[in-house]
Amino acid sequence: MLALPAHDITDLKFHDFFKMPVGSRGLRPTEKLLQLDGKRIRILGYMVKQEEPLDGMFLLTALPVTMGDEDESLADDLPPATLFVHLQNTGQRLPYVAGLITLTGVLSVGGQEEGNGRVSTVRLLLDQGTAEELMLGVKSNLPADKL
Repeated sequence: MLALPAHDITDLKFHDFFKMPVGSRGLRPTEKLLQLDGKRIRILGYMVKQEEPLDGMFLLTALPVTMGDEDESLADDLPPATLFVHLQNTGQRLPYVAGLITLTGVLSVGGQEEGNGRVSTVRLLLDQGTAEELMLGVKSNLPADKL
């Protein structure tokens, strides 16, 4: 079980991203997601394994995903609730980390075009300390049912 977060950090789960069921107008953000825009959050998930990761960014999802960028283009297996994680040092590239990882940072909500041509809806500016831990290979070993 995750320890309680610091007083200025709120836990966010992937099922808190969008209202269910999906309506005729598509995905709509939950009130919780909108209220956390610009605030520090903590989230648990899996780093997406990409053939060609981008400097300064990686993707996080609720389930393990491997993306073959050339073969799949925009028709890939990314779930709608995908978090685009941005590093404070945009020239930095984190190595792939297998298994569950816990991230903290500042949440940003709203459509934005990313450096890889995708449009993100939910982003996280990763805390520098969390990035340093990932560089050292520190990861969480919590079961997936805690997402």
